[in-house]
Parts: sequence; structure tokens; C-alpha cells
Amino acid sequence: MEHVAEITVKGYGTASAMPDGISINLSVLSQQKVYAQTIEGLNTKVSAISLALTRAGCTESAVTKSYGVSEVWTDQYDFAKRQFQGYQATQKLGVTIPVDNVLLGRVFEELSASDSQPDIGITFVVRDHAAMEKFARISAVLNAKDAAQDLATASDLKLMAVKSINFTGSRSGYGSGFSLAQCDMGSTPEVTPDAISHEESVLMVWLAVPVDA
Repeated sequence: MEHVAEITVKGYGTASAMPDGISINLSVLSQQKVYAQTIEGLNTKVSAISLALTRAGCTESAVTKSYGVSEVWTDQYDFAKRQFQGYQATQKLGVTIPVDNVLLGRVFEELSASDSQPDIGITFVVRDHAAMEKFARISAVLNAKDAAQDLATASDLKLMAVKSINFTGSRSGYGSGFSLAQCDMGSTPEVTPDAISHEESVLMVWLAVPVDA
């Protein structure tokens, strides 16, 4: 009876690419005593952001990532003392532009000149992240296969077939970035992005038989 061995290996694959986009995250807040005025104030700031981006030359519109309205109280957790102060509305938006420091500078300039008063953060990103994931995944399988072949050769075995393969993990490195408040937007920082990396891992079980079988 032919002896069949199992070789279990974990493979890792990594892909990296230089960023081709700048993700701009914007957060605005409005607080008023009256609900309608709170919402109106927030909408005014969002409209100012849209106008500023258009004036800067952005071809994409900002999209809403989150939105919320809450009541504001003094002594919030003391029901005997607390007093109603009004409403607070917040909205977070995002837009991605090409890696272009001139365009980024115009965005900062227009936002600082507007009535939007946003907190702003930027992160460098790779737009086609799926391509990085695919490359890393294939690399992980090839890495596992090479490791299995090394173990088989050292054990006088030859690989026959894959018994099982399981995806075990995915991890992305985040691009460099920074955050600014409205008062910090007087000038655009000179920044050079780092490469962004992505790692995939797989667990593979190979069937192997003796070389002389």
C-alpha cells in the first residue's frame, strides 16, 4: 500500500505600489439652539465645501461618509441640573484626487477661503487596490508551493496534489497622511508619499509520496 504523507505549509505574499490618489476627508459641524437652524447651518457648510472643490478644479464630488444630529445638554448625566443647549449636527465627507501637490494646494486655498470651516485630513491611497490584493494572493500560493517543495525534497518525497487550501489573512499598510484644523490651512505642507503595501496569507495542505514509490 502506497504511503501518502501530508505537508502543511503557510504561504505569504506581499504587493506594494506607489499611491496614485489623495483621499481628502472633511468634517464639518453646526450647533444652534433650534433644530432647523442647526441643519441649515450644516447644509451651508457642506455647500461651501462643494463650491470650494469645484473652484479648486476637482472633477469628482465629495461624498458623505457619515451624518448625525444629537442634542446638547449641560450636566448631561445629572437629570436634576442639566439644561438643554440645542442641537449639534456633524457630517463627514470624502473626495479622492490625483497625486498632484498643485491641485492639493488649490483645494486647501479654496477651503480656507470658504465659510465651510472643516477639519481636514488626507491619506495617500492606491485606487486599484484589487490588483494589489490579487498579486499578493497569487504570490502567497506560490510561496506556499515553494515551501512545500523544499520540505518534500528534504524528506525524499514528491508532491502529488493539493488536499486543501484556505485563505487565512489579509493586511494592508496605510498610506502616509496628516490632519489639519481650519486654523492650520494657511499653507499646503510639502509631502512625499511612501509606497503602500498589502499582504495575503494562505494555508495549504499537500499530499506527497516517497520518491521511489
